[in-house]
Amino acid sequence: MQQSTSTAVNLANYLPTVDPDTFPVIEWNGVRVVTTETLARGYNTEVNNIRNNLLNNKGRFVEGVHIFKLDGEELKSFKNYINDIDVVNKRAPSLTLWTEKGAARMSKIIDTDEAWDFFEQMETAYFHPVQHMLSHGDASAKVQMHMMLNESAARMLNLPQTGKLQMLRKTFEHYGVPDTLPSYGIDAPNEGGSSEVTFSLTHLLKASGVSLSAASVNKLLQKNGIIQKMKRASSKGGEKEFWNITESGLRFGKNVTSDRNPRETQPHFYNSQFGKLLATIGI
Repeated sequence: MQQSTSTAVNLANYLPTVDPDTFPVIEWNGVRVVTTETLARGYNTEVNNIRNNLLNNKGRFVEGVHIFKLDGEELKSFKNYINDIDVVNKRAPSLTLWTEKGAARMSKIIDTDEAWDFFEQMETAYFHPVQHMLSHGDASAKVQMHMMLNESAARMLNLPQTGKLQMLRKTFEHYGVPDTLPSYGIDAPNEGGSSEVTFSLTHLLKASGVSLSAASVNKLLQKNGIIQKMKRASSKGGEKEFWNITESGLRFGKNVTSDRNPRETQPHFYNSQFGKLLATIGI
């Protein structure tokens, strides 16, 4: 059985653009899903027809890729999340949730105009609402969406004020918005006082006469929760790892854009705080 690591049901977000019925946004394991009942209504068929098609083609539906099957404690947890909306029969002993790939595959099996049309609507308005807005929304909506994405990225990467300003300027430039932002931001310990120059770990270790390598010190910094490893998709396939200063580590430094790749951060540290940093990790 697929174990849930991230379960969310957004009860407030309804999508009236998906006909014939509106339904809440449901996520399981961080993936947007729909119920069998939703597919049956949208594909204009019976619930039992969907279930029988799944049973007769079970080799074509991989759990965790096309569907999620919930029972026991997982189903109980799911029912608790959706207590106030009519998504699943409260007495149901099990439940099948359909991912985008699963819903697409079932629409091909049903193979009716209604099924194809409904899946296309779900594909844009439900499974990929952000991409749909960026592709078809007006300029104002696109700018707002990019601003929201910038804010999320800045929080996730623990970017300093200068990094946030740089992201905003690129967004403004892309959409031709007049730049009314401050000419500079303050990057300083605890965001106070004047901006301080930062340096790479290798530079500061050498300047401080510490003989340890940056790689070994990085392990100590990670152990003490000052830096963390993050991942990004690689253009050659797979993932690339890079270092990022955690929120608690920002008192010692800041994250700057890596020289190797603009999609990576590189920890830089304040010279004035480097002695405290070394003491914190036991050097």
